[in-house]
Order: sequence, then C-alpha cells, then structure tokens
Amino acid sequence: MTEVANQTEPKNIRELRAERGLSQFLLAAHLETSTANISQWENKLHRPSRRSLKDICAFFGVTPDQLDLAPEKRGGGWPRIPDVPNVQTTQLDPDVR
Repeated sequence: MTEVANQTEPKNIRELRAERGLSQFLLAAHLETSTANISQWENKLHRPSRRSLKDICAFFGVTPDQLDLAPEKRGGGWPRIPDVPNVQTTQLDPDVR
C-alpha cells in the first residue's frame, strides 16, 4: 500500500461533531467559544484561531492536517476599500435635495 492510500480524507468539524452526537452548543461550550464560531468553521466561512484549532484537535484527537477547514487568507484579511473623497454639504447643488 502506498502512503497516499493510508491517508484518510480530511473531515469537516461538522462530521466529527456528528460522529460524537454533539450539538453545536455542546461543542461550543467545551471549546469555550460561540455557536456562531462553530457554524462559521463548519461552513468554511472562517478558520479557527490558533488557540481554537489546538483545542479542536485535542478534543477530537486529530491533527490540523486531518481537518477540512476554510483556506487560509493571504494578504491580511479584508480587501482594501478605495478612499472616497470627503464631500461636504456646501459642495452639493442647493437645488438637489
């Protein structure tokens, strides 16, 4: 058997939670986080923090490589919004209201 064949597919936190019969509420309580965070991680909207990832791995007995998580964002988070010129009300046309 090759090494690739021995590797298992990464599992989503939802799958791991369901295998243990846990609700999002119970998992959130154990990890000391919110159910909103659990939902965001399960739906791959956000990645857990390093601390949370460590706690998740310890709780489920997996490594980070065995978790199916949202891809890491490169480049510092949210895209930059271009600067909008400051328009003062005195610059507006008085006939437009």
